Amino acid sequence: MLYEVQSRVDFTGATLVVRFPESDLDRKALNTIQTENPSFLLPFNLRAIDGMIECTYEIGTNSKLMYQSGQKSPEECVAFWEMILQPLIDCDDWFMDPFCFALRSDLVFLSRSGKEMKYVYIPSRQQSVASEELLSMVRELSRSNPVTDIALENKILRAIMEDFNPISFLRMLREHVGAKSAPAAEAPQAPVRQEPAQKPVSRPSPPVQMQEPKAATPPAKPAPAVSEPPPRKKTFDDPDIVIDLGSKNGKKEKPGKQPKVKPEKQPKVKPEKPEKPEKVKKTGGLFGGKKAKNDKADRMLYVGPESGRYEPEKKEEPARREPDYRMQAVSWGTNSEDDAVTSLADEGVATGLQLIGDGSLPKSIPVSIPTGAVFTIGRFDVNLGKKQNDFEFSKDKKFISRRHAVIERDANGRYYLVDLSSMAGTFVNDRRLQPNVPELLGNGYRVSFGTEGADYVWRE
Repeated sequence: MLYEVQSRVDFTGATLVVRFPESDLDRKALNTIQTENPSFLLPFNLRAIDGMIECTYEIGTNSKLMYQSGQKSPEECVAFWEMILQPLIDCDDWFMDPFCFALRSDLVFLSRSGKEMKYVYIPSRQQSVASEELLSMVRELSRSNPVTDIALENKILRAIMEDFNPISFLRMLREHVGAKSAPAAEAPQAPVRQEPAQKPVSRPSPPVQMQEPKAATPPAKPAPAVSEPPPRKKTFDDPDIVIDLGSKNGKKEKPGKQPKVKPEKQPKVKPEKPEKPEKVKKTGGLFGGKKAKNDKADRMLYVGPESGRYEPEKKEEPARREPDYRMQAVSWGTNSEDDAVTSLADEGVATGLQLIGDGSLPKSIPVSIPTGAVFTIGRFDVNLGKKQNDFEFSKDKKFISRRHAVIERDANGRYYLVDLSSMAGTFVNDRRLQPNVPELLGNGYRVSFGTEGADYVWRE
């Protein structure tokens, strides 16, 4: 059965509408859904119009699964794939066919808590999708949600390339994570052969050498003072008396002592003064004497016949172009020029958001995505400690939600802004967006995340 899904917006928010022939209605599945109300299905209303069944699904605060992409740890990877595949395995308990689910990544939703998967189920007796659509969705989700464990990533790719089976796929994931987290079993130790006890052999201990105490040496007696004979009066006949007639001032010099020699003083060297450049005599001019003849006379302007003076021609220098820091005026659908922004071309960004609000926030948010892709915006989560959005504000910006908004590009190259049920809200041209309702962006549109200065302008 071919089905067509239409998006609508009413006072309750965003909705999806699916129509199919009334003759194909599976009343057993419909009765089970209405009485049991499985948690993995979006709530919907059903009515018959002109032989057709129209099912309306309320999206509410649930956001598309493709908006929650990002790198995951092995434990997060197991929980992620269990949320996706377990409802398809257990749906038989509610008399539902797994191939009546809308198996597209843009039609699978995640609850606001991020712990429940929400599907669009078409209560028809004919299958709505084929097995190839399930495999295509699994491949797309595996590319947008890689795993930090390379060994597990290779196992996932191998299971998708081969015959994919949801039950065996989940079993493989659980076994890999369980085997990695289980403690390594201790290897059994070989029995140790006990040798018979041997009698200890008494060996003579080495003699302990005791040092004899040294006798205390008596203190040395002071040597008796030797009385020197009184000095004898020297006479001229003594041989040790030398009279030096050549000594200065007639003073005697004692033998054995060398006269003190004073070190010679080094002459002080004065630093040479730099030579002053010779003054060049001016030639010509009003006070320079006779004017020298040169070839520049053709560039002189004649002041007047009576003055007899010539003045050099003044060349006009090109005016220096100062950078224009004024912000370019942008119209928000009116003729007012009060609001102003800086072009993204100055930042080297072709498409994205340019700051016009609080200067402490990032100056620009470049958005470079191919058609059919999404660009998520949020706040850094300190609990996770890793990046989970394509662009994240700092952790102290509490008015920005962890998953605040997303920008998506359709097949025609147009950009849409979607609010992900944020607490402070997302605004386009001062109008608050309804959660999970795409809003078309145009060049010059004003985009605000909350009401505390995160104001940007959209540029393409």
